[in-house]
Amino acid sequence: MSTNEQIADLLRHRRWEEARRASLERLHQDRLDAQAWVFLGQSLIGLRRGHMAELCFQRANLLDPFASWIDQALHDCRSVPIGAADQHVLDVLAVPSATIAAVVLTRDSSRTIRQCLAPLQQAVDEIVVVDTGSRDDTVSMVESMGLRVHHFSWVDDFAAARNYSQFLVTAEWVIHVDSDEILYPEDTESVRTVAGLLNHKPSLVKVLQMNHLGDTISPALVARMFKTADFEWQLPVHEQVVPKSHVNQTELKWRVVQIRLFHDGYNPEVTNVQAKRDRNLRILRKAVTVDPSNPSILFHLGRELGGNAKYNEAIPYLEQAYALEKKQPDSPLFPMICLALSEIHLALNHRDDAREAIARLMHLAPDHPDGWFRYGLLTYESPPYDPHALREVFLRAYETGQRYRGPANFDPEIGTWKALYMLGVLAQEVGDKTTAKTLFTQVLQANPTVRDARYRLSQLD
Repeated sequence: MSTNEQIADLLRHRRWEEARRASLERLHQDRLDAQAWVFLGQSLIGLRRGHMAELCFQRANLLDPFASWIDQALHDCRSVPIGAADQHVLDVLAVPSATIAAVVLTRDSSRTIRQCLAPLQQAVDEIVVVDTGSRDDTVSMVESMGLRVHHFSWVDDFAAARNYSQFLVTAEWVIHVDSDEILYPEDTESVRTVAGLLNHKPSLVKVLQMNHLGDTISPALVARMFKTADFEWQLPVHEQVVPKSHVNQTELKWRVVQIRLFHDGYNPEVTNVQAKRDRNLRILRKAVTVDPSNPSILFHLGRELGGNAKYNEAIPYLEQAYALEKKQPDSPLFPMICLALSEIHLALNHRDDAREAIARLMHLAPDHPDGWFRYGLLTYESPPYDPHALREVFLRAYETGQRYRGPANFDPEIGTWKALYMLGVLAQEVGDKTTAKTLFTQVLQANPTVRDARYRLSQLD
């Protein structure tokens, strides 16, 4: 079977048909091979089959949502003729059927519930709505859309509510969607596609929560989609998905896919953020008395305290969580603990302690991009510094941001524009205008809303 290097060499030498056959061979072995889909798309552009190429790039982007090449690839597809259908390509694009349900918890959700449910009706086979005590007209609004509303007595436990709602699901797969989240219309077909593609493998799927704050939208990874019978929820708040005992965890794969949920639940313009924090603190303080050695509870309590400016109270909880998790730095929780410690020390203006927390992350989890990026920012904000050495730090942040596919949450924008922006700033500082222009242009191509990049670019003209 051809390697990436061999197929890339075929493409460089414009041996389109050979590259096509080699890519198809790879995909017959593994239809989740995003790179093989990219190669197949490139070979089909060479063969001037634009529509088939576009389908391949869309599948690659579904499986690799942080790919920076997608816009250019789709442009290339439209620059060649539509071309003839390719049955061999259509065969590997075909997806086995799998049923999927959406679960939505509600409580006084009338502001967003219609927008939440409408795209889900097109995306899934079953919708389970569970209300936890609404006092507004949420229930009647849901029923007016032809959906049944189940009821769960609220006990200050989100995991209990989610597990109850999941018990009601009859479909093979489930996607949990919050009532203030709205599935992107262009991603409705992707929900069934992902379920079908992964139906033969134990998988926990992370989707993209597109958080709207002010005039920016920032993606966050949230684990929401899985086989109904294989997973359950734990923790009363900031609940987490965990495999059930029958799941072979050595075979379990984390997947990140291009399914996007617009979310404004942390936007103070439309939500009482402080009320959420107060609720979370109340629940977490109770939880830590019941399970004082649970690193997830300790972490979330420390982070919530930090969010409420109770910094000195937060640090001991985070240090306890760190002590429990440092023996398994590849866990999803470990980087989050280090990052939270750094943020809190920074809020206290303890810059050395903030840098030390990030150094722990870089040492024990060197592939996590946030460590490199945060270390670079801390260094940049505490001059003097060596711009050439700092450039290497941000280059490492960019490279890890592009390739990181581990289980921990990370800032995906580090690998799309944030590290490039800082590299542009450094190039500008050392007088390399040509490189700075190129980098700021790349930033704006990835995210046109970065005003500082636009301003700096204007200063270089």
